Amino acid sequence: MHNNAVAFVMILVAAFLAACSGEYEQSRLDLNSPQAAKVNAMIADLRDAGPDGMEAVIARDGVPEQADALKQVLLPIAQADDVQLTRLMAYGDNILAVNILLTTDGQQKAMNLLLKGKGKNVQWLGMQ
Repeated sequence: MHNNAVAFVMILVAAFLAACSGEYEQSRLDLNSPQAAKVNAMIADLRDAGPDGMEAVIARDGVPEQADALKQVLLPIAQADDVQLTRLMAYGDNILAVNILLTTDGQQKAMNLLLKGKGKNVQWLGMQ
């Protein structure tokens, strides 16, 4: 498990550095943007699948090398009573950072996640 965690961190760092190479651009995206609509649809798919069906959603919408880690990272979304996208940032044109607010049993918890890709080809990458 330790090797998986190290590999996960290395992939996140590599993805972030790749997004930063060349011309670096950081921008806050509107929560009504097409990117936000895509992220909200991906969140809805996880919630609809629930804990028992999220493996298929992760296989479709997750970075394949991170499937095992994503099961743990995204489980709170599948279990939450309510999930709200509160912030969306773009780093370059290939990395998205999302802030979401989870509500479970009346308790709220913030969660920060990374996604990679653009347009319709966005995938869950992991935690920020």
